[in-house]
Amino acid sequence: MKKGLILAVFLCTYLYAYPQTVGMFGGLNLTKYGSSFVSSATSFSQRSGFSGGITFTYPVSKGLSIETDLLYSRKGSGVVLLYSANQEFSGIYRYSAIGLPLMIKLSLFHEAAPYLLLGPEIDLIFSHKLNIPDTQEVFDLRDTTSHIGFGINAGIGYEIPIHSLALFFEFRYAIGISNLLTSNTDVEKIRNNSLQFLIGGRFNLK
Repeated sequence: MKKGLILAVFLCTYLYAYPQTVGMFGGLNLTKYGSSFVSSATSFSQRSGFSGGITFTYPVSKGLSIETDLLYSRKGSGVVLLYSANQEFSGIYRYSAIGLPLMIKLSLFHEAAPYLLLGPEIDLIFSHKLNIPDTQEVFDLRDTTSHIGFGINAGIGYEIPIHSLALFFEFRYAIGISNLLTSNTDVEKIRNNSLQFLIGGRFNLK
């Protein structure tokens, strides 16, 4: 119910607002889990995935606007667990989510120009699994992990106007601030951090 309400609010925002531009984009994301519990027996490694979606821009003042996205992402992390002196366990965490970023966009110049992005993001996680390559086993983690994630995005981009179209390139760094584990424990918290390299195009609607 809570997830449905949040999704409905964001969808209504997209449907009833009047963006200045709308666009599509896609690219590569590199993600890695981080743990608050430091142990030499557990190590995480970076995994690559795809991100893509729709972007909307709402002007506020000259050089300042609000950007919102409806973003599909495949995220996750590699993991190695050392459970004895000479034995280790390797796995791959994978999860799929719809991201809803809301960011301030600050353009540094009027024409073809770099710009800065900063703002929060909500992830609606609809799939979370642990794959074991050695045994070909797949474990569904939906019952033990969160269905909603929260994070902060910071990024830089470069936009090239071409008549009513603008081609853009973006680099974003997303820091997870919520615990992916659903257990109420202060001992360990798992968060997801990611780097995104995106390319796309925007169309002026006004």
